[in-house]
Amino acid sequence: MHPGRAEHLPFPDGAFDAVTASWVLHYTDDPQAAIGEMLRVLDRDDPHARIVLVQGTPDNHMVELLNRHCVLPAGEQDDHQGHLLHLAARQCVEAGLTDVSYRAVDAALVPDPGAPDRQAAQTARILADFWHAHHPDNPAMRASLEQDLLAHYGAGHQAVDDSAVLVTARRP
Repeated sequence: MHPGRAEHLPFPDGAFDAVTASWVLHYTDDPQAAIGEMLRVLDRDDPHARIVLVQGTPDNHMVELLNRHCVLPAGEQDDHQGHLLHLAARQCVEAGLTDVSYRAVDAALVPDPGAPDRQAAQTARILADFWHAHHPDNPAMRASLEQDLLAHYGAGHQAVDDSAVLVTARRP
C-alpha cells in the first residue's frame, strides 16, 4: 500500500514484478492513465511479471445501489465495473500481458440479524456514509437506499451482493 494517485505512481519504470490494485480503478479520474501507470512501473521483462486487479462484477448489487442512490444524485459518474474490467484487460494485452484470466470472488454485506426494517436502516447507513457521509444530500440518499433495501430484505434476502472479479494479466 502506498498513498497517492493511481494516475501518477511515484515509482521508477519497471520497479516491480507485480502490481496489485484492489477496488481502485473506479475511484480514479482517468482509469486508462492508472492502468498505464501500473504497466509503466511493472518490469515486463521479468518472466513472472503480472498485474492483478480486483473490481466488482458487472452485476454487483452493492455497486448498483450506490450508483442509483448516492453516486448519480451526487452528480458523480456512475461506476461501471464491466467497462473497467474490459478496459484493463485490453490495455494489458496491448502491452504484451496476453495471458489474462478472470476469477469470481464471492463477497457480500451481511447486516446484523433482525427485522427487515432494522437491516435496511443499518445497510443504508453503511452504504450512504461510506463515500457520501458529508454530502448535503446524505439524509435523502439514506432514505432512498433504505426503501430499496427494505424491499430487498423483506423479500427474504439476507445480504447485499458485493462480488468481485480478480483479473490477472501476465506474460504468456
